[in-house]
Amino acid sequence: MFKYYSPVDDAIIFFTSKVNKSMTNIDLMRTLNKNHPALEKKLERVLRPSVELEKKLNAAIKTIDMDYEFLFMLDQTADGNADHLYNPAWLLFSYCSGRGEFSTDMATEIKNLHALPQHKRDVLFLNYLRDLKIFESPSHIPNVTEENCGQIIETMRSLNMDQSVRTRLIELYVNFDEYVSRLNTILKPAVDVIIANEAIYADDVKKNEEAIDALGGLRGVVKQKYGFAMKEGVAERMHLCVLIPNKASLRDDVSDNVDAFFGVNVLELVDIVFSGRENQKLSTMFKMLSDETRLEILHSICKKPMYGLELAEQFSISAPTVSYHMRKLGMGGFTESYFDSGRTYYRANIDNIKRFVKSFEDFLSAEPEQQ
Repeated sequence: MFKYYSPVDDAIIFFTSKVNKSMTNIDLMRTLNKNHPALEKKLERVLRPSVELEKKLNAAIKTIDMDYEFLFMLDQTADGNADHLYNPAWLLFSYCSGRGEFSTDMATEIKNLHALPQHKRDVLFLNYLRDLKIFESPSHIPNVTEENCGQIIETMRSLNMDQSVRTRLIELYVNFDEYVSRLNTILKPAVDVIIANEAIYADDVKKNEEAIDALGGLRGVVKQKYGFAMKEGVAERMHLCVLIPNKASLRDDVSDNVDAFFGVNVLELVDIVFSGRENQKLSTMFKMLSDETRLEILHSICKKPMYGLELAEQFSISAPTVSYHMRKLGMGGFTESYFDSGRTYYRANIDNIKRFVKSFEDFLSAEPEQQ
């Protein structure tokens, strides 16, 4: 039994990729090999579980019906982003940390979902709407309790959102149990294939789980690798995924609970691609700072931590635009985030900024590579 891996996550990724015609892992490996030919053997070793498992699923599951779009078609966020965390399948099965009891056994998880109290169902949908950045600020997110639950439909009707997304979410909410059962029927054949081929990914999953535990679990990983300080006392769940080897995403809900989705070997993949290529790493980080507004935001939070709405008002930009800029700065390690009183605050990661400046100085003083 794996600690951080559930076959259901990868089954959802498989169908999501099919419906949305996403880049396959075979295509990903070809692209990386083309861009980094000297690293071909290392890249193939790291990506092997993803490629081999994808091949097994493709061979076993031939048909993707048109009605799968309802459950697996991606929804764009307000800032235009769309990834594997934004569709009804993820909403129902993989938003786990604040939901209560969770099981990697599919039959048990289906039972838990059918028994989910209405107020917890409401919170699931509010979390999804929050992830789509439908709400203008944290203060606009309605509070859900056992006493006032059931108002989520009116909330969805009142929000400024794409009509097709609204219609789909209301249909999903009204017929929650029916769609849980439908999704179970679709996912089970893929889950069975993934479990039957455990030998393909078992060693890599175990290696990644050991590395995560060595860093102190999810909190240690996001702090040491991404400069993200998680608030104490919140529920958290790590999801390792074989079929998205190049992805790492953190998702916090309306109660600050956190789900983290990490591609198996994603940290090793990044290290391999950038190893010995300091010029590429520096170029990428300078591009993150090349936007004038983004640079001014970093300048401001070097003086004091600020939350999203403060930054939006100071720079006369929208909340989604703030999120976009902060995601870029966070990816570069220039900032870190923490939760306080229902708000996400951003502060400069001074240590990382100093390391970046030092690495640039070292690069300029080093002997140039021979062409």
